[in-house]
Formats: sequence, structure tokens, C-alpha cells
Amino acid sequence: MGSEFVNVKLLVDSGGSDAMWLFENSKRAIKTPKRFFNDLLGEGLSGPIYGNRSRVPKFKMGRFVIENPTVSFLDSVSTHNARKFKERNGSVGGGVLSRFKVWIDYPNKMITLKKNGSLNSGFNYNMSGLDIVYNGKQLVKEEIAEKHKNVYDNEMPANNSVSFVTKYSFNFKLSFMIRRVVKNSAAEKAGLLKGDVILKINGRQAHDLKLDDIIYKFQERDKKKIRITIKCNGVKMEFEFRLEKKI
Repeated sequence: MGSEFVNVKLLVDSGGSDAMWLFENSKRAIKTPKRFFNDLLGEGLSGPIYGNRSRVPKFKMGRFVIENPTVSFLDSVSTHNARKFKERNGSVGGGVLSRFKVWIDYPNKMITLKKNGSLNSGFNYNMSGLDIVYNGKQLVKEEIAEKHKNVYDNEMPANNSVSFVTKYSFNFKLSFMIRRVVKNSAAEKAGLLKGDVILKINGRQAHDLKLDDIIYKFQERDKKKIRITIKCNGVKMEFEFRLEKKI
């Protein structure tokens, strides 16, 4: 990409978790850097979208300069429909936008940004190799411990005892499933498979998490240990692996 800034026209994709996508060769300077790896980026109307994950030294948006962000470079096959708007060079996603408070003024075609405390935080990507999706809702049985004070006749208040009665509640909660496992990833090496339903991640029940929480766990830091409990064909199984940073 060189050391000079290149002007680009990007779609604002607030629902995308990546920092940026760039369409390879949509400008002469937009090419995958020497250090990259190919990865699954998401799901499109025509199927899975793959691209080259890498980094660029700097990204400037308005008066803000963001250092060393992750960028995914997509070829013309993966972005055939998106490239119908010839002037577009890619997208800026939630990985960047989440570092700001964003106001969008549609009538005047303006975007106003106010930085938050995460502006200078480092950028990472999903280092697990797992593509996780919602899997509908499941009926979850949860314990509720109720405290009861037992008062006995002819006993002083100091001798009063407390007991706990366990009750149960049944609630429908979100379920998550592995849609894909990236080849040669940490998760594949551990033995996780497409279709496994996630029950726990690092001791937390999956149904108490949001999809963004799960994605964040896979982006935290290189070598972080991930302990995951899944259900496969009705059988619970436990796996363990460490996140692997490639760039």
C-alpha cells in the first residue's frame, strides 16, 4: 500500500464486525500486503465469503488517524455484486465504528464522529477458526435457590436457622452453533466440527452470552486458552485450544 494515504470510498457497514474490507485492485494501490492469510470473512447471498486478512499502517477517517488496523482484502469473485457501484472500494465496519459515537445525518449526507476510550485499542481478528451463528432458541432448566428462615418454638432468636429450597425455572434462551471450522485453525486441530452446538465457553453458559461476546472472546489476545463444551448428536464433549495469531 506504500507510505502515502490513498483516498477510498467505503460503505458504512455498522453491522459488520470487521474493521475494514477493501476490494482488491479497485484502485491501483489496493493490493494484499506481503503478510496475510486467507480466512472466512462471512456469509453472502451466494455463499461463504473468503478474503486475505492483513493490516495497513494507518487509516484516516475525518480528522482521526487509526494505527495498524486489520483489513480484509477481497477479490473480484467474492465481491461481484458489491462492485456494481464502480466508485466503491470497500467497507468500514463495526471494528472501527465501535470506537466512536456516531451520528448519521441522512438529509445533509454527513457523519459526525466523537471518539470514545477504545479509539487507541489494538485491533485483532477471530483467532479461533470458528464461524459461530445463532441456532434458534433452546429450553434451559435453571436452578433457583430460595432462602427460608426456620423459627422453632421455645428457641431463642439466636438459634434460628436458615435453609435453602431449590426450585427450577424453564426459559427459552439463545443457542449457538458452529457453522464452519477454518482449515488448519486452532479449533480444527482441537477436533471441533461443523454443526457442534456450543454449551459453555471458559466456564460461562453460552446461553448467557451474546454473539458479540463470543466473537470478542476469540479476538482477545494471542495464546489465550479457550475451553469449550459442545453437544454433538446429543453427547456433551469438552475441548481446549489456544488462540493463534497469524499477522
